[in-house]
Amino acid sequence: MKISSAFVLTLLTGALAAPQALVKSESEKHDVDVTAMVLQGSRFTNAVEARFEEVGVTLDMRDVAADAVEGEEDIVARGAKKKAAAQKAAAQKAAAQKAKAQKAKAQKAKAQKAKAQKAKAQKAAAQKAKAQKAAAQKAKAQKAKAQKAAAQKAAAQKAAAQKAAAQKAKAQKAAAQKAAAQRG
Repeated sequence: MKISSAFVLTLLTGALAAPQALVKSESEKHDVDVTAMVLQGSRFTNAVEARFEEVGVTLDMRDVAADAVEGEEDIVARGAKKKAAAQKAAAQKAAAQKAKAQKAKAQKAKAQKAKAQKAKAQKAAAQKAKAQKAAAQKAKAQKAKAQKAAAQKAAAQKAAAQKAAAQKAKAQKAAAQKAAAQRG
């Protein structure tokens, strides 16, 4: 829980103005008096005094008023400096946030580009693999076709050779029978 300086100053102002109203016992009264003496001349009491002396001091300028010794012009100048410093800090913060956002946007774009390139490379690799598979299947089919054609040719040649051998054997048998019939 944060406690504002205005709240602390209000408490201290009330405690310093009427310490007897808050005290219930003698020991508590002694503690309040000691605290008041310790706070005498501190930053808080100076701020309280400045609050009573300078009616135009705002809540934001109270700590400036505590340190101010040269008068209201000094307080206003310090307040303006604080405001300028705050504006500068806000501008720097905004610039840093803008730079951070731009960097994040650039990184996101870079990641998307890398993702797109990876997808493109994967697609190209898949197409290449598909083409290689198709070429291998085509080569396998051509080889099988050539083997089948060679087997058919060999079977035809074998059948032709067997037919020729059978015809030759038949012709020889017929010639032998004819020769036997002529002898006989």
